Amino acid sequence: MLFWVNGFKNVTASYGTNGFTDCHLAALKQYTIKRVLIAYDNDKAGNTATEKLTETLMAEGFDCFRLEVLLLTTRGYCGDTRCSVF
Repeated sequence: MLFWVNGFKNVTASYGTNGFTDCHLAALKQYTIKRVLIAYDNDKAGNTATEKLTETLMAEGFDCFRLEVLLLTTRGYCGDTRCSVF
């Protein structure tokens, strides 16, 4: 939702750090996606999952990048303050 409310319309969720499925991969291939931006939490689980998913996707020919999301305030999620994505 964070990305959707901030203007990124081509997004999906992997339902947690271990939730990326073969169905996700098939959809990326079906819609000829070239680049995948990964935005898991910046903690041990998120870092491990990012590395694993990046390896999987790159082996399938996707360009992968990691996003770090800064919430300016806790209200930023709700739209009162925009979130910075870099």
